[in-house]
Amino acid sequence: MEVSEERELKKLSNHIIVCGIHSSLYHFILPLRAAYLKNYLQDIVIISPLDTIPSHIWDTISRFTNIYLVFGSPLDKSVLRRAHIKKAGCAVILGFDPSLSQDKGQEVNDEMLDAQSIFIYKAIKGLNPTLQILTELNQDSNINFLQDKRDDTGSIYQSLYCAGKVYISTIIDTLTAQAYYNPHIVTVLQQILVGSSESNSS
Repeated sequence: MEVSEERELKKLSNHIIVCGIHSSLYHFILPLRAAYLKNYLQDIVIISPLDTIPSHIWDTISRFTNIYLVFGSPLDKSVLRRAHIKKAGCAVILGFDPSLSQDKGQEVNDEMLDAQSIFIYKAIKGLNPTLQILTELNQDSNINFLQDKRDDTGSIYQSLYCAGKVYISTIIDTLTAQAYYNPHIVTVLQQILVGSSESNSS
């Protein structure tokens, strides 16, 4: 893993930009390094709004190659330009991670947890309107704020959700509950994510 220098970033094209740091970042990168993928060593640029990455996260992701690190807020368009947002293949906006919150004493309204992700989405779209973006949200009702036109048909029928461009974090709770009654769900998810029980973590 590299703390990126400008000359290295300029070489990037069709790369993945990850906005934010999350305690499960390793589990996000791992499937992207599965050997069955045609381009399993695709470059990944992580934009970290934190001044330093917590050691328990760094220890897990530093083993991967073709990963670059940019410090700064993804809300800052100059930071997005440094990550070469216009040449990226896709972008991923990670949701709020309470374990990394610096305001642990403050209660945050559930609907407001997604505010930063929504603003980042708008900032990226302003620089690269055609870029494919996957956004993690805590509340499905907030999908409306990502769309140019409001859709009152319910989030399950909204275009962004149906196209797989929005991930609702509470879905994992549903899958966990269903896996109790149908253990094959775990096997199916494992095959989708890593292709087999053994993964390439290079």
